[in-house]
Amino acid sequence: MFFLSSDFSVRILTVMELQWGPVHAQVEGRPFHALSFRLANGVTLSSDGREALVSEAGDISLTPAGCTFRKQAEQDRIVVVHFTADAPLPSSICSLHPRDPGHFQKQFRRLLQVWTGKQLGFEHEARMLFFGILLDMEREWARQASPESEDRLAPALQQIHARFSEGSLSVEELSKLCGMSDTYFRKLFVETTGETPLRYMNRLRMARITELLRANYHGMEKIAESCGFSTVNYFSLFVKKETGLTPSAYRKKLLVGEP
Repeated sequence: MFFLSSDFSVRILTVMELQWGPVHAQVEGRPFHALSFRLANGVTLSSDGREALVSEAGDISLTPAGCTFRKQAEQDRIVVVHFTADAPLPSSICSLHPRDPGHFQKQFRRLLQVWTGKQLGFEHEARMLFFGILLDMEREWARQASPESEDRLAPALQQIHARFSEGSLSVEELSKLCGMSDTYFRKLFVETTGETPLRYMNRLRMARITELLRANYHGMEKIAESCGFSTVNYFSLFVKKETGLTPSAYRKKLLVGEP
């Protein structure tokens, strides 16, 4: 996706709607990033001698800080967010063509409304809306990367994310949801996600266990129960296999902030 990290913060500088008549010009690099939703017409953007990118109405484009580019359009109209971020971004302009541009247009419009309204707490709400846009872009990007296989696995993935903490999902149950044999389901799952179904579920369970251990509110029995383990011993064996540490030792490591 556009952001090359999943852990970052942003500072929104401004959100505005812009419109131009005919333009054929070079735009010098600026000290901020720009994420824009194109409302009408199309524009040709080119930078660093790369192949020209054509952005149509409904497309979302990211122009990273410091990127000098040429812009050609008879008309152009966008909602744009200027921001800074502490995460690495691509070095050149990139674009996303969503399958439901109307959804993203509403999101950008809402963000524009909040920012220009300047109500109490608008900056916090604007960041929340901005991250909502990024989340939906991430999902859209993933769907476009493997649309057919992900659509076929959708019933299983929905069940996994809803019930992974129960610890009772089986490949047989998941494959039936998708109308596939166990063997073909496993093959398609690995091709789509890069992991076996069991590894995928265990990764989600371990992420939840890590959150609960770090929060330090509950004892091991409660955490084991809430993550679908029938006994504390089974829970301990699972954590030891995943991390190389007992749950208690892993919690201590988390609480002192070790990676």
